[in-house]
Amino acid sequence: MRMSQLRQTFALMIKRFTETVFTSLPNVLVIAVIFSLPFGAYLIFESFQLLYDKVSVEPQISLFMAMDTNKNDLSHIEARLKVMPGVRTVQFVPREKALQELSQIEGIGDVIDDLSANPLPDAFIIYPKNNSPAAVEKLATEIKSLPKADYVQLDSSWAKRLSVLLTLVRTAVVVCAVLLSFAVIAVIFNTTRLQILTRRKEIEVAQLIGATNAFIFRPFLYLGAVYGAIGSLISCAIVYVILLFLNRPLSELAQLYNSNFQFSLPSLPDLLILVAIASFLGFLAAFLSVSKYLHSVHKP
Repeated sequence: MRMSQLRQTFALMIKRFTETVFTSLPNVLVIAVIFSLPFGAYLIFESFQLLYDKVSVEPQISLFMAMDTNKNDLSHIEARLKVMPGVRTVQFVPREKALQELSQIEGIGDVIDDLSANPLPDAFIIYPKNNSPAAVEKLATEIKSLPKADYVQLDSSWAKRLSVLLTLVRTAVVVCAVLLSFAVIAVIFNTTRLQILTRRKEIEVAQLIGATNAFIFRPFLYLGAVYGAIGSLISCAIVYVILLFLNRPLSELAQLYNSNFQFSLPSLPDLLILVAIASFLGFLAAFLSVSKYLHSVHKP
């Protein structure tokens, strides 16, 4: 396509956009709201994903010994743990130390003072060599078979559950985005169709004087992309304001847990990706609308 034709096409597209800007505004706002849902959900998900990545998820296995375990038994168990193939390091936590650390927790010290005996058992903290779930589960099973082993706990099982939950949320966000993409295509499809029908006489005259279909309908395709891009920009502004509003009470809540967690605000790369996707969907919707019109016109 020649540069003069490209300029002419863009000039015609801008002219039609300015002529229909007020009548098309409700549709653009609908597009913006549709994009706001998956885009906002994506940013919230990314915020929790970053929080999850910052948390140490190194798997640990806690072995709690029976209350009647003596020092010889503890030495024997520790020696066996250290020679296990899957064990990297072993840390012994005496029951006295565990009780001392527990008594330092606010509100627990008075309860500990009223106890006549130490209710906590001796324990070992085992760090596996292989952090894969299968290897850790296998090692935990071997540790359970040790004599005097009363209870074995995987301290990273919460991280596995959280990881599965995040995967589920990620899938839900993707499915929501795909479904709402069809809604965007439907809105822009109908908007383009109405504009084509409104200019039907103009299109017929252009065809009579020899204008090609590509020349006639190219501005409609670009206009569909513009609708998608503008809708995405408005949706980004909507999401930005909402997250900024939510971050105020969220920041106060996070401070109670000694955290500075906040929802991530839209970044420039996020905006560019959103605009690119929205423009493509708008172009695709306009192309489908134009194709349907041409098929109905040339239908015998």
